[in-house]
Order: sequence, then structure tokens, then C-alpha cells
Amino acid sequence: MPRYQREQRTIVGTTVNDALSRYDREVLPGKAAETQRHYRSYIGRLRETFGDCHLSSVRPSHIAQYLDRRSAKIAGNGEIACLSSVFKCAIRWGWCDENPCRGAARNPERRRVRLPSDAELAAIRVAASEQLRCIVDLVLLIGLRKGDMLKIRLPDLTPQGLRVEVQKTGAVAVFEWSEALREVIDRARSLRRRVGTLYLFATRRGQRYATNGFDSIWRRTLKRAGVEGLTFHDLRRWAINQAQRQGGLDYAQAIGVHQSRQSTEGYLVPGEIVVRPLK
Repeated sequence: MPRYQREQRTIVGTTVNDALSRYDREVLPGKAAETQRHYRSYIGRLRETFGDCHLSSVRPSHIAQYLDRRSAKIAGNGEIACLSSVFKCAIRWGWCDENPCRGAARNPERRRVRLPSDAELAAIRVAASEQLRCIVDLVLLIGLRKGDMLKIRLPDLTPQGLRVEVQKTGAVAVFEWSEALREVIDRARSLRRRVGTLYLFATRRGQRYATNGFDSIWRRTLKRAGVEGLTFHDLRRWAINQAQRQGGLDYAQAIGVHQSRQSTEGYLVPGEIVVRPLK
């Protein structure tokens, strides 16, 4: 094949590899940091299986076979969700006409129902540093995602309350000041901090925590606390469930800053049902 034809083929984008590369370069940087981290790992695996395939040759049956053969079923769902997003972009770019991922059923996922117990929360607070203790107390009050928690800046502390722009959806929420919220924020601001840092929670150098660095701190704290199988996201689930018990589904949706009730319901853990016996 002449050189100019090979170059034209790359520009037009006929293979899955072409689409993955453009997606990684142009689309992925605009997504949340956590999504970027997951999707880049997915892209590497997708290249191995689909990379050399022409976009128009991938069928829903191929996607279904991939999901069936993937040993890590939940990760497989994430990989196909990523590939689906790539195909949507490829359609927009004029590179293909159909998204084969749309017709393939995902592997069934069990809803996570892990909530920290009062004893576990107490142990974590004892084992945590002063800063992490503030972070834990804050997420238990307002249920923020990890990424949104770590990017809080001092200008976000407004007269009306704590202003948060959700990375995942772009939604903006203001958590009104309460006695408990002010106490946690005041405690966080009183921590020894680098002069000039604008982050409420920062590294010793005054920089925002990277996801990997914070995750390492969380794992070490859990180990010291003797708590197993708990993720930081489980604290968000705890807060949303508490909100539902205190104020109903609407309040839980507000705390979660969810755009739909369905998203909120995915966090709710069924409790005991009190049943009166038949007479």
C-alpha cells in the first residue's frame, strides 16, 4: 500500500485502534480523574482484543462473546462501557454508523451493600490522622465522592455554605451551613498547612492529593484500624442511606447530588421489614 494511502487510512480512522487513540487523546482528558484512570486501563485491554478490527466489522455477538469469556465479569462491564463510549464518538466523527455495544447485555452485577458499622467508624477515626479524620467526618455529613472531596478549595467556603461542583455530572450544590458542618470545616482549616495553598485538604507540600496517594493513606488507616473490606465510597453510601432514613428519598437524592432517583436508589441498602403477623 502506498505511503499516502496508509496515512489517509489513519486520518480517516477505520480500526478500533484508531478510535481508541483519538478518544484517549481528545475525549478522555475532559472526564473526571477517576474515570480517566479506569478508562485508560480498559483501553489497554480493549486494544488487545479489538484493536485491529475494522469498526464496521464489530458486531453485538462479538461484544457478548467478550463479556462471556472475560473472567473478571464486573471489569468486563466497565471495558464494554468504555468501548460503547468510543463507538458513540466514532459515529459522531463519521467513522462508523452503528454502536455494537448497545445490543449486548452486560454481565449481572450484585449491588454493593457494605455499610460501615459504628464500631468500624470509631476505629477508623482513632487510627486516622487529624486531616483524614476531618475528611471522614465531612463525607459522613454530606456524602461527597472522593474526587469532589479532595478538590475542595477555600474559596468554595461561601457565606451560604460549602459550594461543590460535581466532577462526574457538572452539577453544582451548596451545602448550607449547620453547626456540625461548621465544626468540621473549622477543624480542617485549623490544621497546620502550607502558606499559600488553596485546598482545604492538602499534602505536606500544599498540593491536592492524587487519587493513588490518597488511596494508599486510606488502606494504611484501615489496616491500623483492623477494618477489612471497606472502601472510601462506602462512606458515601452510608451518608446517602442516613439521609434516606431521616428525610426520605428526595433528601437522599439531594445529599447524593444525583440527577435521577434511579441513581440514588442504587445506593440504598434494604433494612429490616417489620411485619405484623396475621390474626
